[in-house]
Amino acid sequence: MAAGFSGSATPSPPAASAAASADAAPAAAAVPAATPAASSGKLSLDEAKKSLDKSAETNRNLFFAFNVLLTTALILCLSITDEHLLIGSTTVKIPLISVDLPIWAFASVVPFFVLVVHFDLLHNLNERSHKLHAWMEKQAACRPFIPLFELIEKER
Repeated sequence: MAAGFSGSATPSPPAASAAASADAAPAAAAVPAATPAASSGKLSLDEAKKSLDKSAETNRNLFFAFNVLLTTALILCLSITDEHLLIGSTTVKIPLISVDLPIWAFASVVPFFVLVVHFDLLHNLNERSHKLHAWMEKQAACRPFIPLFELIEKER
């Protein structure tokens, strides 16, 4: 086939393919070129700082949610008596979503949720540490290293 595929076994006429390429040229020119920093995977100092601030906000919210989950689980666990465990037919009302769970479901679902939220928090803290190291490298590259101890010894 010549220039393009029109859906049939016959090649498309050259005039139609020229018109299609002329329409594609302005669309390609309208797409902005990627910045050198974005194409190489490196962030500027301001972009690294914004990424670090967004990461801090996300981790703060996750830490708050994790503490709310742990506090709720602790209060609900303390409200369960030995008699409830022995009878087994009692339910536990989850206060935030107003759902009555059987005690066996509560005992299996809550630890799973605690683990999932905990691992998510740990993962986000790990990602934040990578962002923090990248920001520190960018900041160190912007400021020259001044050996303070050498300056102090020269003054003596």
